Amino acid sequence: ENMSEAYKRKTILSDIALRANEKTGIFAEIRKVYEWFEDIIILFPSSKYNGLNEVAADKDKKMFFSSIMSYFDTGIESVEGESQQMDFDKILDNIPRDEAEKIKIDISNAANEHPIMFKVDEQVFELRKDENGNIVYNKLMLNHGNANDMFDYNDESDGTKRLFDLIPLFYENRRVSMILIDEIDRSLHTNLTRKFLELFYEVVEDRDCQLIATTHDSNLLDLELLRQDEIWFVERQDDHSSKVFSLNKFKERFDKKIDKEYLIGRYGAIPIFDDNFVLEEIYEE
Repeated sequence: ENMSEAYKRKTILSDIALRANEKTGIFAEIRKVYEWFEDIIILFPSSKYNGLNEVAADKDKKMFFSSIMSYFDTGIESVEGESQQMDFDKILDNIPRDEAEKIKIDISNAANEHPIMFKVDEQVFELRKDENGNIVYNKLMLNHGNANDMFDYNDESDGTKRLFDLIPLFYENRRVSMILIDEIDRSLHTNLTRKFLELFYEVVEDRDCQLIATTHDSNLLDLELLRQDEIWFVERQDDHSSKVFSLNKFKERFDKKIDKEYLIGRYGAIPIFDDNFVLEEIYEE
């Protein structure tokens, strides 16, 4: 019965794609399409990178993050990993007691032989046993110039945390052909967002990888950074639907200051305010 229920949740195309072993033919084509959609990366404003502890345990990734965090002038000189004992009582608070106890037993048994992966609240932990038999993991710590007083990830600003969610795109998108980011500029300085895009272009220069991002940062409307056909506006209509159109239809000169023209309303897609609005009248009413 459980297998039957699980099977019902699958679409017939996904089932065909997963079973197709042929290298050519219609089933192989279905598999290619399925994998293309499966490999798409979507980052929402609240999306969190779940591999922070993996970074803390990986020398190359720590070096990579350290270099980029320094380049982006975050104040972080290096990204480090520190061995921490797993506090099950604290970390499993949101899991039913019987399930938490089973997880603790499974981890304790497995960690005797080799490290195991364990996911809690979107974060992945690689657990192992130390020489004293305690179950430990590598925790991400951040050096702001004083190795004796390291910062915890939760001590960082929203902008720095946002970078930790974006930077993995530089090394985890090898198979990906499309990346969608909602509010790419969230909590980031406008210059930093631009540098992120420039670095991303360098990484994918020789690959078929497309980035589609939404933003309210008008400073990114720069024809030295983006082509006209890469800039699209979204404008709310009177019936509350949205109209999407490209800057390309305006046929602007290559040296035009697009950001300034946008803010004065040349292209639409800006908020319209009522000049007759008086705040004091609302208080009086």
